[in-house]
Amino acid sequence: MVSIDKYTYYCIRYLAKRESDLFEVSKDFVQKEQANFNLKVIYFYIDSSRKYLSNPIKEFCANNGIAYYSSVPWSPHQNGASERVIRNIVEKARSLLTEARLD
Repeated sequence: MVSIDKYTYYCIRYLAKRESDLFEVSKDFVQKEQANFNLKVIYFYIDSSRKYLSNPIKEFCANNGIAYYSSVPWSPHQNGASERVIRNIVEKARSLLTEARLD
């Protein structure tokens, strides 16, 4: 999961083993964002995937006054910054595999 603050462009990449970990990862990002920059998270933009629209995430946003919006399905241009970060990670991994001759 890639989390990006659109105001500061602070980016954290999380590796989750299970989809059930996404709630904890999202909560951790919000807490780190508020602690590091002393700013309150107001909007939470998420992918249109159902895994991000779970009840715990909805309840967390409602309890903390965070409005969440999901992107339109099959529209990666709405997640431009996240898509670029993911593409960059994949390209780095491929080049490391090629360099190590593991491809």
